[in-house]
Amino acid sequence: VFLAMFAEYVYTLKVDEKSDIYSFGVVLLELVTGRRPFEPEFGEAIDIAQWVRKKLQSKEGLMEVIDPRIKPDSNREPNVIMTQIMLVLKVAFIALLTTYAETHHA
Repeated sequence: VFLAMFAEYVYTLKVDEKSDIYSFGVVLLELVTGRRPFEPEFGEAIDIAQWVRKKLQSKEGLMEVIDPRIKPDSNREPNVIMTQIMLVLKVAFIALLTTYAETHHA
């Protein structure tokens, strides 16, 4: 959570309710992906939100971003699990995009 807050502070140079919302989105992405906000595999100056957004542009990208520990298998109702993962990702991006729009149009 600290890294998520730090990332928002670096972008906006302030911490407030908007940074809490942004951090919530980042934490949700961390939970779904099993990765930290900044990983070497993302590339230089790319955070988890940018990495997930880029991966989701391809058809197989969704399965690449999901933490293997929560990926559905034939024994665990795959449709239900994938629906839940998609809902979490949707909430994460709503938090991230809402905050981005508010901080860049104010």
